Amino acid sequence: MLEVIPIAPSSAASLQAVDRSVAAMGGKSDPKPQGAPNDNPDTKNVLQAKKDRGAVRNMFFKVGEKIGVVEQTRLAPEFLAEMDKYFAYQTVVDGLIDRLEGVVQQDPDVLSTGIEAPEKMNPFEMFAKNVKLFRGNLSDKQQKESLVSIESLLKRLAIHDREAQQKGRWALRKMRKFAANEKISMEEDHQKLVAARDAMDAARHEEDQQKLLAARDAMDAARHELKQTRTMENLELKGKLYEKSVHEFNEQAAKVLSYAEKLPEDKTNHQHEVLEFFEVISQTCGTMSVQIKQVLQELGVQPANEIKKK
Repeated sequence: MLEVIPIAPSSAASLQAVDRSVAAMGGKSDPKPQGAPNDNPDTKNVLQAKKDRGAVRNMFFKVGEKIGVVEQTRLAPEFLAEMDKYFAYQTVVDGLIDRLEGVVQQDPDVLSTGIEAPEKMNPFEMFAKNVKLFRGNLSDKQQKESLVSIESLLKRLAIHDREAQQKGRWALRKMRKFAANEKISMEEDHQKLVAARDAMDAARHEEDQQKLLAARDAMDAARHELKQTRTMENLELKGKLYEKSVHEFNEQAAKVLSYAEKLPEDKTNHQHEVLEFFEVISQTCGTMSVQIKQVLQELGVQPANEIKKK
């Protein structure tokens, strides 16, 4: 189980930090006045809701804090490891798709734009065209009729080949979406996470500055009562802004992590699609084989494997 390290101090905790800072510096903090911000029922409800919400599932991050110093939130190694696994698997799937599509379409120029060759450019179609040209140079009627059958066969094989390309690519639909669309979405969400982290760090820095001001003014509260009140109000405001930034960071981090959490399901789906792809190839090859044998029999050509059996 990976460790979860919460990072959002509540507003109440912020005020307690002020008291500790004052005590450490030899001063005395003022007694908490009745109706202070952290006694507000609405504030308590927000804090309780935050506590009940708890850490986001499998959220991993760690923050080093120093008053007055901005420190960057470090995503925990476990979190980063999950992301590395995800990106590594995406690279593997991307390569696997290329290899599988290369089985049904060997022309890299065609693959750069799609899966099917342009009209009349399928290898079987081009083969049929050359057979027709070859037939025009023969004078024997029987030979010409045989080549007509071969030409017709090649045209049918071209149809099956194109169908295999379409069905084969369709069989890989989830893999292709994973390697293309989800990759872009993941990268965008990851960038948003970094931006949310930076915003959270900036908000934490502002809150820390207010803690320092509150501690300083608390030491001289008798002479600066109005300033003290304003400082405490600023501290409460900064605390709320920080909590908001932490909430936004948590949501974005959970969204990013959801990609990795879904990875086992993706792997299972992709395995099924590979099997579906080979089922398409098997059916296509079987159909083409039957048609080839049928034409050979009509032409009186005995398959080589049957000759060996005899």
